[in-house]
Amino acid sequence: MQDYLPRVLQNAKYRFDPYFAGYTLVMNLDKDVLDKIRSRRRRLRAQQASALCVTAAGLAAVLVLVIVPFWLGNNTWSFLVKKTGMAGIVWAGIIVAALLGVLGVAFFLVARSRDLAVFAGLTARASGYDLKRLALFLNALDTAATRAGIEAPYLAVLDSDRANAISYTREGAPAIGVTSGALGAGLTFPEAQAIMAHELANAITGDHLRRPGAAEFDGASLGLLWLLALVSLVAVTITRLGHGSIFTFAVILAILAFLVLVSLWLKHIGKVSEPDTVLADSIAMKITGEPDAMEAVLKKMDKLVSGGKGAPFPSSELGLRNLFVPPHRWSDTPAGFLRRRSKELSYNLNEKGLKRRAKSIQESMEELAAFSEDLLADRLSNIEAIKDGTWGAFE
Repeated sequence: MQDYLPRVLQNAKYRFDPYFAGYTLVMNLDKDVLDKIRSRRRRLRAQQASALCVTAAGLAAVLVLVIVPFWLGNNTWSFLVKKTGMAGIVWAGIIVAALLGVLGVAFFLVARSRDLAVFAGLTARASGYDLKRLALFLNALDTAATRAGIEAPYLAVLDSDRANAISYTREGAPAIGVTSGALGAGLTFPEAQAIMAHELANAITGDHLRRPGAAEFDGASLGLLWLLALVSLVAVTITRLGHGSIFTFAVILAILAFLVLVSLWLKHIGKVSEPDTVLADSIAMKITGEPDAMEAVLKKMDKLVSGGKGAPFPSSELGLRNLFVPPHRWSDTPAGFLRRRSKELSYNLNEKGLKRRAKSIQESMEELAAFSEDLLADRLSNIEAIKDGTWGAFE
């Protein structure tokens, strides 16, 4: 058991499981830290399992109460099935469901392809960098990992002139990336160690950025929900046979209510599973014992990331919340961003379309900026509380 984690972190052929029960057994962290990590994992796993079970139960109910009796020609098994035999409305439901299914798969594949491209851009390796500057971060990571009682994960230099860091999945295992811009940021050893300890904490808690498609729960929950919606569409046309409009309308309302509630539940789980940056900071300061260094590097990196003209507005939010310091000031205007994207994607953008979409982009810019600013304020407040002896993240 004691040798499992080092093997996982060093050998990409092993599958990394952030929920592996023995993961925290090898660490030299305080009991309150380990208890927090374990309880957070248990709550998330319980919610995910519950959501999958409820969605699967809904799908099973539709199949057992409507689809199967109709298919077998049995109109006595369920009160929802009064007539059997293929009718025009049922054929229409099947055809529409099939078309929607094909469109859903196509949309999913396009979105997955886009996310993979964004992930590849975020984690692209730098072709050249100063090895002496990299040594600072390597030593900082080794020191933080030794203090935490685990083997240091792989450290990569990412191709970006803007100083930042991120933990992400590399060949099935968590890795830490530091940008080439961060190598030249003039950080001290305690500051570099604070960054490395923070990213190491994200790997420990399972909050590292995963390669799109690697999260089984996301794929399973989305697939089950979409399948339930398509099967329910066919089921509604079946219940319409032999029943009045009011009964059919009631069935539609019940199905829609179930789908909406499950969708909201999955959205809540998505928010709960987002990286807990304040927790990662707190674990990092438990590892290093230097809150002053964390405060200093947060302020310094924030100036490097969002200072001056600001950062280019991202084409996707994927990975934004996983960055050590997310940007909150943009070098792009809404119109400038749209023109830049139209050139990158080689499509024509007329002025009418530009004006219509610019408002939406402006709202997104303001929302992401507010998120990053609020997060920075929360992190600095947490550091001040820790200096006063209050570790709120572990309470």
